This record gives sequence, structure tokens and C-alpha cells, in this order.
Amino acid sequence: GWSAIETGSFHTCAIRANDNSMLCWGADVDGQTSVPTDNVEILGDGWSSVACGGNLTCGVRAMDSGIYCWGLNDDGQTNVPALEASDNWSSVSVGHNHSCGIKMNGDRICWGQNKFGQQNLPISVIAIE
Repeated sequence: GWSAIETGSFHTCAIRANDNSMLCWGADVDGQTSVPTDNVEILGDGWSSVACGGNLTCGVRAMDSGIYCWGLNDDGQTNVPALEASDNWSSVSVGHNHSCGIKMNGDRICWGQNKFGQQNLPISVIAIE
């Protein structure tokens, strides 16, 4: 069986329940279905979550809660901020040209395109935080 499934524009990724491995299929124009499998540091004990959007995919690694992203990177949408990438992520979400994640401490961090303010919280929400 499967524990998670996500769809992008023309691809789908799912995490197997028995071993946390990820399988992706569909269009692979920008490498969005090419799940890293040959790097033990990246793969570790598999994946705890996956997010697909546009032509990119991100996953949260099971072994350390680190985020890894692959696929189209024309706006930096796969470049997880270096100081934040390593660990302690609870979730990740992917748009067409940007990505966001929530750290285990509740912090929200976004990267990639911000042409339409998609990384910025509305002023009314910031006031409540």
C-alpha cells in the first residue's frame, strides 16, 4: 500500500507504506520524477512526506526531517535555504514556481519566485502572529 500521494502539473509521486520509498511517474521534462536513489545521505530511511507542483517535487526525509527538492529550478524553487534545509521540517508544499515548508517549531519558510507575493503572509495575518 501507499502512505502518501501528490500530483504536479504532469506527474505524480507516492510513498510506499512498507518501506517509505518514493515512486514518481509521468512527465519528467525537468527531472521532477527522478527521485534520488543513489545517494544514501539523501535517501536515508526513505521519505515521510512528498509535495509536487509544476515541474518539481520536494520530500521530507524520514531519517532527519530534512527537505530535498528536485526538478525545474528556474526561480530557485528547489533551492531550500541552506541554513534551513538540514532538519526539523514537519511539512512541505510546492506551487508552480515556489515552495514553502513548516519547521517543527512552527516557523514558515518559503523560497523560489515571489513575483506575486506568494511567499509573504498578508499584513493582517502577520499582526496576529
